Amino acid sequence: MSTEAEAAELTLRNLRVGYVLRVTGLTILLVFALVEFLRFLAHIRTVTTIVLAAVLFAYIIAPMIRRLRQRVPMWAAILIVYGMVGAIIAVALGIVIPLISDNLRQFIHDAPALLSALQNALTNPRNPLFAHLPGPLKTYLAKIPSELTGYFNKHGSDVASSALTIFVSTASILALFVIVPVCAAYLLMDSERLHALTLAAFPRSVRPTVVRLMNAFDDVLGGFIRGQLLVAATVGVLVSILLLTLHVKYAILIGIVAGVVEIMPYVGAFVGAIPAVIIALLTNGWQNALLVVLGFVVINQLEGHIISPLIVGESVGLTPLFVLLALLTGGELLGLPGLLIAVPVAGLIRALLITFVPIDREALPAEAPARKKRVLADRLKRKRAAKT
Repeated sequence: MSTEAEAAELTLRNLRVGYVLRVTGLTILLVFALVEFLRFLAHIRTVTTIVLAAVLFAYIIAPMIRRLRQRVPMWAAILIVYGMVGAIIAVALGIVIPLISDNLRQFIHDAPALLSALQNALTNPRNPLFAHLPGPLKTYLAKIPSELTGYFNKHGSDVASSALTIFVSTASILALFVIVPVCAAYLLMDSERLHALTLAAFPRSVRPTVVRLMNAFDDVLGGFIRGQLLVAATVGVLVSILLLTLHVKYAILIGIVAGVVEIMPYVGAFVGAIPAVIIALLTNGWQNALLVVLGFVVINQLEGHIISPLIVGESVGLTPLFVLLALLTGGELLGLPGLLIAVPVAGLIRALLITFVPIDREALPAEAPARKKRVLADRLKRKRAAKT
């Protein structure tokens, strides 16, 4: 009996080792394939950016398109949604652009004075915030304001005019308002045909698996894109309200920057906090800067524990550690576009692993029953979707 028990235990161990090896091997292959694919995209960065923007826009408006499709044809649904989105963008630009312009103009005007105040604070031996820093660090920090002051004095107006010129250039307008919506419209109109062609390329025996995989991709991309945009808008509004309440200069500009950068998860609030705290410290004193820090801590906690879980939920299914690793990898390979696509690509890799690698329920940690239930519920949902 003991020999049979030992043999059974050995067989079970071998099965678990084989399971781990399969998962590890598939993960390595997927990572190498992804790296090569991203390198290829880096060579056609302009086309990649336009295609990604079109896919992004298509996923944003897809729920509205699906609802309208129940009553009107696809082309009519697209025209209606495009009209609504265009009206919303026009109203938003009419309100936001003047505020951004005023904040930016005021910031460029005040930049030399702010940098001078920062230099005085760094070199003041009585300043409790900087007096205890190491000598080399204080020397390095003290050089930064003077260098930035010279840059702003020499190039400040050029930067503003160049940014405005780039924004209103014909190429930018064409890419933003023509090419991207047209590509998105074609993607939406041909989505059913592309779905059928994709299935036709596979044998009938594996089509249910392909359907589950496509549904998983759609859930990950759609949930992340729409959810993260809503999170970014929420964080931007909260940051602007916080800074306006505390009478910090350039509140709208900092809030918009924080919201835009928040498209990359866990980054926006941190990026917005740095200029906000510095400006509050230089213009309103350390008490106001401390309140700004506390406010950003509250916003960060709200985002991490309430806003993101409620809005984005478990659509991507990645822990914060894997999100951070995905962001670092994407930024290293593709720069800013890589940061934008890193998390959904990592979520797609997870979907591939779940689809092609059977989950050993006994190997799941006992302290994570909620995650086990979510995994099993996702698999059941995809099986039902494949049958329908």
